[in-house]
Amino acid sequence: MSDAKKTDKSTDKEKSLLTGIRDSAHKIWLAGLGAYAQYEKLGQEGIRLFENLVKDGEEVQARTQNKVDEVKEKIKSKTTDRLESRIKQLKDRLSSGSRDELKELSHQIEELSQSVKALTADRGVSSKSSTSSGTASSSSKTSTTSTAKKPAAV
Repeated sequence: MSDAKKTDKSTDKEKSLLTGIRDSAHKIWLAGLGAYAQYEKLGQEGIRLFENLVKDGEEVQARTQNKVDEVKEKIKSKTTDRLESRIKQLKDRLSSGSRDELKELSHQIEELSQSVKALTADRGVSSKSSTSSGTASSSSKTSTTSTAKKPAAV
């Protein structure tokens, strides 16, 4: 439940912030309309006042845009530096671990290959001898079996 309350509070703060921004933007719009109304009422003086307001507005916009650009650049630089650092750390971890693991796996594969070769070589030798001794052993089994039956009959 505390998570739900935290979410509700953050949502309320966001709504409040958005409402404040909308209200400020609406007031700025109305101030601009008011300045334009003064411009119309004052004639030549209004033209000069309006032109000065536009000029001041352009300067404020340029200053704030410069600050926004600076902040964006700082954030981008910090983020890029952090990301590059993190990627380097991960690469270092992976490459050092991978090298050791690859060496170990390579060694194990080599041992397994030698074991398989040895087993196949033993099987090849034993299968050749077992095929020739296999017929002899089967005939000896028969003779043993028949011999075993004779004493049982006695």
